[in-house]
Amino acid sequence: MSNDRDIYLIKLELQGFKNISKKVSLSFYNDTINKASLLKQGNSVKAIYGTNGAGKSAIMIGLNVLRNILLNEQYLIQNNNELLDLINFETKQAYIKAIIALNHDSFHVYQYELSLGINNSNRVFIQDEKISSIMGNTINATPKLLLENTDGRLAVYDDNAPFYAPIMNRVQNLLQYQSMVSTIFNIYFGDKSLQKELKEKFNNDEPIIVMNGFARSFFVYLDVEDQNHDVWVKRRLRQNNIVDVFNQFVQNLNIPRYAKIVKKEDLPYFEEEIAGKTKFIKTFKPRLDDILIDKKLIQDGIYLCELYFKYGSTKIALEFESTGIKKLFELYSYIKFADDGGIVFIDELDSNIHDVYLSNLIAYFTLYGKGQLCFTTHDIRIMDVLKKQKHSIDFLNDNQELISWVKNSHYNPISLYVDGMIPGSPFNIDPYYYLPIFNTQHPDSNRG
Repeated sequence: MSNDRDIYLIKLELQGFKNISKKVSLSFYNDTINKASLLKQGNSVKAIYGTNGAGKSAIMIGLNVLRNILLNEQYLIQNNNELLDLINFETKQAYIKAIIALNHDSFHVYQYELSLGINNSNRVFIQDEKISSIMGNTINATPKLLLENTDGRLAVYDDNAPFYAPIMNRVQNLLQYQSMVSTIFNIYFGDKSLQKELKEKFNNDEPIIVMNGFARSFFVYLDVEDQNHDVWVKRRLRQNNIVDVFNQFVQNLNIPRYAKIVKKEDLPYFEEEIAGKTKFIKTFKPRLDDILIDKKLIQDGIYLCELYFKYGSTKIALEFESTGIKKLFELYSYIKFADDGGIVFIDELDSNIHDVYLSNLIAYFTLYGKGQLCFTTHDIRIMDVLKKQKHSIDFLNDNQELISWVKNSHYNPISLYVDGMIPGSPFNIDPYYYLPIFNTQHPDSNRG
């Protein structure tokens, strides 16, 4: 298995998203970290289990918010009402910390922290934002602060202070509602008068470049009906370091969910993606002959592409396929991204997917995947696939305590979970608990 990735997510902490009022911490690799040990550990697969409503989806939502803030300058302004619903109503604050390792020309470990609050005008704003470097061989070492955005003002602590001088005045009144990462990065690529000077001083180890690269290196799949699934478009934009303006254009069009808007120059990449999806779906539906693309020109150089599954002489529109097949069709792009070395988070991976298919898919990734795959699930069979892997099974209970499975020759994670030995596990509920709810006439209905 090749380990030529640039960015690894080592650890994640978050608090204050949806129902998560306490700090939740996810470890993907060992705390003691260096280039040799990281490359030896290779890929990372993590399954998060927990009761309905424990906060599993809230973790994914927090990550999605982080990615959007890092990449989209206007995200906080344009999505204020949505964010008010996503921030915990008790804490009225949200916090997220990511520790990442950069394995490029040299090896560095960085820590990014973001604190969001709600001001008196009922607007979500950035309370504090920090980028630090971590020296030594452990992520628990005291971080060295490099850049900080506090109360909308940028402070520079590393040796690159002269580099930031030309843009300090331009960012000072923006950073309460914009990440310093997206703001400075877009100035770098957007102002031709600065580009020559910036390019001479910027390098791939520059904190702003690293954090932008981290945001582009991961995707989040939320198990909701209205999300945009054009990951193949975003992957292409990431590869070319292009700001995702086209995606905004797509969102403003009223198109069927399973149709795609594709620019003429991107048609070859889209066709390549559909070819990959065809091979993937044939694994589950051997009778499938092909997935056809019906292209309609709707504007100069822009096509509406509708997809049809071909079985012999019969064509069936993608929207009329089974829910499970449609989900597998959408997930392909995410799994492929992780397989190629990216970082992917998937909410409710097991919903509408047969457990045998899913177990084999996860087994493939543990053996051959190059990136990181983290998902929430209720499918306990996956534990058998992951029980020998480090940092691969986490249990989130109703007290928002994250309990990580540690390999033990005397116990099996499925047995512990099913027998209710994981604190707060759903199997701590007995059948008679439902009597007062559904069968009030039964003599035991008042038991308890």
